[in-house]
Amino acid sequence: MADQFDAFKKEVEEDLQRERMQKLWEQYGTYIIGAAAAFVLLVAGWKLLENRRNAATEANAAKYTAALKSLNESKAEDGQKALAALATEAGGYGLLAKLRLAASQAAEGKTDQAFTAYEAIARQSGVDKVIADYARLQSAMLKVDSTPWTETKTRLIDLAVDSNPWKHSARELLGFSAFKAGQLADAKAEFEKLVADRTTPPAIAERAGVVMAQIIQAELAKAQGGQSTPAPGSPAPAGDPKSAPQTPGTPTK
Repeated sequence: MADQFDAFKKEVEEDLQRERMQKLWEQYGTYIIGAAAAFVLLVAGWKLLENRRNAATEANAAKYTAALKSLNESKAEDGQKALAALATEAGGYGLLAKLRLAASQAAEGKTDQAFTAYEAIARQSGVDKVIADYARLQSAMLKVDSTPWTETKTRLIDLAVDSNPWKHSARELLGFSAFKAGQLADAKAEFEKLVADRTTPPAIAERAGVVMAQIIQAELAKAQGGQSTPAPGSPAPAGDPKSAPQTPGTPTK
């Protein structure tokens, strides 16, 4: 008897549950269907956007490769036009195009255009700090011969700190600028940091040693009453536009 009662009770509860569900569906079914449809459309839209983004990325990659090919084949004008067009695009390839275009302009002797391009990249909103600092370093390199030492120091002093990945190139450029301006004490301080730092890239360390030798020679000559001074500009710093990297490489820490 108890089993029959339990079975009856369970059946009644199931009927009540079905009745509640029916009422809920009659009341909210339209909204549930609408929400489900909206979710499906959202997922479909996201997938479509993702596919379009992938297609756009592939297209931009092809344009960038074609532009570099033109530059490598000594078709500078064609390559620069292609890069300028790609530079208007958002995303990574647009930024790469801006950097490569500036480097190409520098190599072509279009110093003012390259300087303006690097400065724009450095100030561009949302650009990674490493890239922005690289652009600042490149613009300083382009103007090192015509910029007073104090201005170069102001522009690069925060790039020469230990935590900055471009510190070695920044210190070399600071030292070179001071050396050219006859500020031998400041130049010596920067080159001593480079020589003493075991993480300094070999090429930069070698150039720093060459300039250090000239500074020491000048100091000895001055101590002995001589007039010999080092010839400013003899070493080629990493910041020389002719030897500067065309696009950011792996930061030297």
